[in-house]
Amino acid sequence: MPRVKDADQGRAYRAGWYCSVNPQGGPPLPGGPVGMNFNCLFRIEPGNGRMEVMPLEPGMGLNEPVHVPSARPDHDGWLLAVVDRATGDIMAGEYESEVWIIDAGDIAKGPVARVQVPLKLRSQVHGWWVSADELARARARA
Repeated sequence: MPRVKDADQGRAYRAGWYCSVNPQGGPPLPGGPVGMNFNCLFRIEPGNGRMEVMPLEPGMGLNEPVHVPSARPDHDGWLLAVVDRATGDIMAGEYESEVWIIDAGDIAKGPVARVQVPLKLRSQVHGWWVSADELARARARA
């Protein structure tokens, strides 16, 4: 599940973020459309081979992040991702979800903020960031 900045879609890009399964992170959390969730996030710079890793704790699953651009040109922006944490029998829906805000340029630090989601979510695959301006323009056309 690769993610690049929206402005880089279809072009050469400096950095990309990839969800994967980390075999050293314990068994992946069951769920999602393929039967398991990802438990690791990678940041890869294809031009120089640099790679960062943000592994999750056992019993956690990472859904595909969305990229939020930064107002600063020298900052890679932010990643927002739903992270599920098992609290019991995951097959019975015993888990909690959080939205993690991650510095896209330094994922190895982990999330800079975690927001508890007050309701049950289903594992998801794809997401998209829409700014308030884009949302307002879309409503005006509807």
